[in-house]
Amino acid sequence: MISEHTVQEAHENLENFPEDLPQENESLVALGRSLLVSFVQENITGPSLSLNRVDCDELGLEGEEPISYLIGSNYLLKATEVFYSVPSGPNSTFYLWRGRCAYIHQQTLTHAVEALMNTSIESYELALEHLEGNDKALACVEYSNLLLYYNKYEEAEQALMKAQETTKLSYSLTGKMGVRTKFQKEKKPQLVLDVDSQNLTEQETKQPESVPLDEEDIMLETPKIDEHTVESIPLVDQVILLGWVNYLLKAKPKDEINSEVIGAYLDVMLSKSLNWLVYSQALFFRSKNQFTSYRFKERSALQIQTLLDQYNDPDPPAHERLKYVFALNYPLRHWMIVELGEMFMKLGAVMSAYQEFEQVGMWEEAIECLIMGNKPNQAIKLAKERLEVLESPRILCALADVTREIVYYERAWEVSNHRYARAQRSLGKHYFGQGNLEECIQHFKQALEVNGLYPGIWFTYSCALMKLERWEEATYALQRMVRVDSSVSEGWNNLAAVYMRRNMLKEAFSAMSYGVKNDRQNWKMWENLLMLSVQIEEFPQALEAIRHLLRLDQTRLFDSQLFKIINTYARESLRVQEVFRLYTEVLRKLSSNYQIWEVYADFLAENRDHSEEFSIEKVLDAKIKACRNLMKPGWDRDPGLCEEALKLLKQLANTYNLTGSQKKKTEGRMFISNAVAKIQSTLGREVEIKF
Repeated sequence: MISEHTVQEAHENLENFPEDLPQENESLVALGRSLLVSFVQENITGPSLSLNRVDCDELGLEGEEPISYLIGSNYLLKATEVFYSVPSGPNSTFYLWRGRCAYIHQQTLTHAVEALMNTSIESYELALEHLEGNDKALACVEYSNLLLYYNKYEEAEQALMKAQETTKLSYSLTGKMGVRTKFQKEKKPQLVLDVDSQNLTEQETKQPESVPLDEEDIMLETPKIDEHTVESIPLVDQVILLGWVNYLLKAKPKDEINSEVIGAYLDVMLSKSLNWLVYSQALFFRSKNQFTSYRFKERSALQIQTLLDQYNDPDPPAHERLKYVFALNYPLRHWMIVELGEMFMKLGAVMSAYQEFEQVGMWEEAIECLIMGNKPNQAIKLAKERLEVLESPRILCALADVTREIVYYERAWEVSNHRYARAQRSLGKHYFGQGNLEECIQHFKQALEVNGLYPGIWFTYSCALMKLERWEEATYALQRMVRVDSSVSEGWNNLAAVYMRRNMLKEAFSAMSYGVKNDRQNWKMWENLLMLSVQIEEFPQALEAIRHLLRLDQTRLFDSQLFKIINTYARESLRVQEVFRLYTEVLRKLSSNYQIWEVYADFLAENRDHSEEFSIEKVLDAKIKACRNLMKPGWDRDPGLCEEALKLLKQLANTYNLTGSQKKKTEGRMFISNAVAKIQSTLGREVEIKF
């Protein structure tokens, strides 16, 4: 629990910061905690402690500078000295606070850095080994938020499941009848969240302001559901549910279905929230989730503005606001302002975004707004004015962006003493666009040596290497890319392509399998997976790829040769029924493809001993459909199709000979005789089919 006393002692700790850090467990944690919490209150929750705005370049790491709008940076800097200086902490409490410190430190930088990622992940893992009960559940949510920041989606999901198990929280999404608009008469199923919690419910505190919908809007704030009551949800479980919302926002596709699911979570949270910051986090998530809808765009931006305005409200007190701040992952005010500015820009209010950034001294973002607002001269003027105050690498790069003069990127690299990797990334992109691949590779290489947690740069770097056919280097670049962010399907796809060029088919298959997991609608990747599966005889995956391509209506690779291979697999693996079901799906889509009917007939004939339902009558029916689908209007004028028809008719005659029905044989003779007459006329020779 964070108390008022914890925050109050921070001023004294900073003024009297010891030269030799205490080795006692409690003193060490108390010192670092008070400094860190003061910084968090000043930059996240409020109300303000009236700390000074101090530039702390020492917070920068791996070429990433501290963000523009930070107050009391010296408090965070001293907290990092406390928690980073001790290689092995005294106990789990120390590791928990070191993990928190590293993650807050990370959020003050412009991009992820590997050193802080490793420190924070290691610290949380050590802390979680010894925590129990609600403390463990909350720490698991903190850990999940951290993992999501670094694109480690599977691990984040596991951490949330562990938190849920710890508190025995259970919930389910279900459909219940209700209405969504004010004038809706007919009730329809609405997605709702049912929650079952075994924790004790805490006392309610003051809630922040939720911006209502316009009175003229026909939409209800939340769907009105019949017979749906949710008991008060304990705060720990609310935090866990918000952890799941964060997971859905970052790890799942930004589509209408996911938005509806997130909405169901937030409807419950906003109706049952008991804590000021928990409610604020739910409002923040609602704004992000609803901004994609034209109905809610303006309300979403106004809500973010309201959350920023409530920062200095006197109530609730700081210790209430700070209670769950680390588990909630509530953004720094800098990032909240960035979120609001981006919303303004998407709404077309570019100059409003500019004013937001200008007021708090976020100059690089302000320059970007002027560029987007088609005010290049004003952007250049502002950049040069800021450079007169301080020759900042960030402003130099912003000036290069608007003037397209690469000399400013080069100057930014020199001014930063070869540490500001953004300059090298921009130079790499510049030369890649010009087609100067050798120069591009050199600049990207220097940038990635400083900070390698940029998946997009690894991707472009690998593309340059692939164009130069430097396959081994491209392999390494793509491996690093998918290690940084495993959700980028294009990276897996290119990695598979590089492996194939190196004749490493099993590795290519593995890479492509990962790729389709992250982009199940990408039919080209499913086609590549199908080809690879057949090549290395991974037939279960080949069948899955065929089924998925059918759902995507992409069947251009479906030919007789493919299904002959599938027939052999079915016979040798004894998975006849599975392949039979596959044929049912395939022929529903490709009912006019005579070649597939022909191979299907062969499949039925070959496996008559394995299944009684594969009767000779079914084989005969498939052969007839193969012939009829080939014999479309004009077939008899094409010698090639006549030769194909002749082959099918011979197979059909043999199948008729296996049936015991004289009636069917008579029908068959008539059909075959008529077809043979047309074939003879076109081919100009006698044709004999034994019947």
